[in-house]
Amino acid sequence: MRKLFKVVKSKTGLAADEAVLATAMVASLGAFLVVNVPWGNMFSAADAMQEQLQVIEQANAEFHERHRLWPHQTTSGDWRMNVSALVSPKAMRYPYNSMTSFKNYLSDMSKGYSPNGVRHDYGEGGSVMQRAVSYQGQDYIEVILEGVPLAEAKDLDTKIDGAYDPDNGRIYMIFSEESETVDLHYRANKI
Repeated sequence: MRKLFKVVKSKTGLAADEAVLATAMVASLGAFLVVNVPWGNMFSAADAMQEQLQVIEQANAEFHERHRLWPHQTTSGDWRMNVSALVSPKAMRYPYNSMTSFKNYLSDMSKGYSPNGVRHDYGEGGSVMQRAVSYQGQDYIEVILEGVPLAEAKDLDTKIDGAYDPDNGRIYMIFSEESETVDLHYRANKI
């Protein structure tokens, strides 16, 4: 057995008991970091909102790919139901509400779904809506998040458009100067 430890020490520079001690120290340092890093602050609300908007944008594209219609073309035109058409066929008007090939495109967001529409949980929460709009000669599906905290909306605008500009870019906002929340508009799919 002593011969084995000499071989280990001569090749690695550490004896077996020293190697075990070094491994234990590295493991305890790793555990300390995992417990003490504020993981909740590493991903901002702007990151989560951007991901959610991209999920809706992708869902719109998949819906169009599958049905050759955009969600707003299958509803009565109610902005709340346009997003709901991605979750449930009940949001669509006849004959689209009887499609046998329907798929829930927003299964991760379905927890915020009710017959009145899809909801988000930023700040106090609010409705998620979408509609067709024109901007600079191009038609888009615009996703709207109602009641988003202003600070989070500013962060998202900066993240997506490169600078805070509440009137231009893919993100624009409707709010009053006294307001702490905004209706955030995101120009998503080109149609």
